[in-house]
Formats: sequence, C-alpha cells, structure tokens
Amino acid sequence: MSAEPDPRLIYARTAGGHEEAAEPRLGLTQGARRILALIDGQRCVGDLPDFARPGELGPVLAELESQRLIEVRGLADAPTEIERRARASVEQVLLDRAKHNLHGLFEVELGAAGHVWEARVAD
Repeated sequence: MSAEPDPRLIYARTAGGHEEAAEPRLGLTQGARRILALIDGQRCVGDLPDFARPGELGPVLAELESQRLIEVRGLADAPTEIERRARASVEQVLLDRAKHNLHGLFEVELGAAGHVWEARVAD
C-alpha cells in the first residue's frame, strides 16, 4: 500500500497495537507513533492527513498494518453533497482568514520582492 489508501477506510488497533501505544518497543518512527495513537476504530483515513507529512500516510498505515498493529475495521459512508459543501465552506473561511493574517507580511519581510508572494497568496 504505497499509494494513498481509500479515505473512507476505518482502522482499529489490534491488541499488539494497544500494547505498542502503551509501551513502545518496536522502534516506530515518530510519524508512525503519531498515527498509531490517533487510530481509534472510529476515525476514517480521511481524517488523518493533517497529522502526517505529505506522502507519509499511506506508507505509515502499510507499516502499521504489516506489523499487525492495526487492522481494517470498516468503511465509512461517503460524505453527502451537503456535508461536502459544508466542509468546503469551512475550509474557505479558514483560507480567507489565513490570507488576511498573511497580508503585508511578505512585503515587510522581503521588501519589493515580497510583492510577488503577496499576489500569489491573494489568489
């Protein structure tokens, strides 16, 4: 599973996964430990990318699964159109807030060269 897994997958910790989370012995990477701690049998894979580096989630889940620390518990329902739109709306508000907070920062830090970055962030 080197590709990104289905975001609807729900993983649960195995008995070994609970033991490893409580008393680390296997030398897992920091990223793998973080993801193992978040797996609770209720969160779907789509909820986890914020806690992993880009491209890291698939390999980490594959590693945890190959070591029998996690197992697939089920498949979450795909979000409805209303849920997708609500999430997009929330994300747009957060993006607008971030853009507002960054306004002027690049020019202050980089001088005239910051104009290009200001324009890119504003788009």
